[in-house]
Amino acid sequence: MEEKIIPSEDIKRICKNILEFFSDYCRKNGLTFFLGYGTALGAVRHRGFIPWDDDIDVMMPRPDYERLISMFDNSTEDYLLLVHAKDKHYYYPFAKLCDKKTILVEEHYSNDTNMGIYIDIFPLDGNGTEHTEAKKHLKKCIKTQQKLNNAMAKHFFRSNSNFIIEIIRYLRYRFLKLVGSEYFFNKLDLFIKKYSYDNSKYISNNSWCTYAARDLFEKSMFQKSMDIEFEGKPYPIPENYDVYLSSLYGEYMKLPPEEMRISHHDMVAYYRER
Repeated sequence: MEEKIIPSEDIKRICKNILEFFSDYCRKNGLTFFLGYGTALGAVRHRGFIPWDDDIDVMMPRPDYERLISMFDNSTEDYLLLVHAKDKHYYYPFAKLCDKKTILVEEHYSNDTNMGIYIDIFPLDGNGTEHTEAKKHLKKCIKTQQKLNNAMAKHFFRSNSNFIIEIIRYLRYRFLKLVGSEYFFNKLDLFIKKYSYDNSKYISNNSWCTYAARDLFEKSMFQKSMDIEFEGKPYPIPENYDVYLSSLYGEYMKLPPEEMRISHHDMVAYYRER
C-alpha cells in the first residue's frame, strides 16, 4: 500500500499535541522550559505558529534537561524521547520528542532511528563568567557543530564557489564523513558541557547554535518567565522576551518579504502502519 504523506497542517496539529504533552509533563515533574526561536517569535507575533513554519522549538536549562533525560521512560509514554544517551544511532546533540504513530524522513541528515514528527528540545549550557571567553567558547562549539553537520549529511552540497574551492570543500566533506558522526558528537558533547550552568553568568544553546553570538545571553534572561498564548494555550517564554527576540531577529514584529516566507525544513512524514 502506498504511504500517504502527512500535510503541513496535520504536522502542525501533531506538533501542537506533542507540546501540550511536554508542557504537562514538565509541570508535573517540576521541570523548567521556555518556548524558543521561531516558536517564541510565533507566539509573540502570531499567537501561534509562524504561518509558513511547521516546527516547534523549546529550551531547557541544562540541569532540567538532564533530569528530563534520566526520568523519561520511552517504554511507557505515548511519545519517544530521542537523545544519544537512549539511542546510539541518534547523533543530534539535543533531544527530539517524537510522535510514535508517525515516521519522519529528513532530506539532509542521516539518522538510523525511529524518528517521527517531533519538537526540538535544546539545552541551555553555561559559557563561563567572562563575556569575551564566553564568545570564544561558543565559537569553538559552533565550529565543532559544523563538522558534526558535515559528518551527518547524506549528500555533499555544492556552493557557488569556484572549482578549486569546491574540490577542497568536497575533500573536507569526505574526510569528515570518514572520521564519523560519533567522534564529532563526543567532541562537541565535551565542549558544550565545559562550564557549569549553575556557576556561569553567560549561557547559550551551545549544541545547535545558528545565530552565533546573538544567541549568547546573561543567565538572568532566563530566570523569570511569563506565559504567552501559542495556538490557544499558555506556555512560558523569557519575561524579557523583547531583548531575546531582538537579539536573534532584529525588528521581529516586522514581517519578512513575501519571497522569504517559506519553510526551511526539508522533511517528509508518514503515518506508521497499524
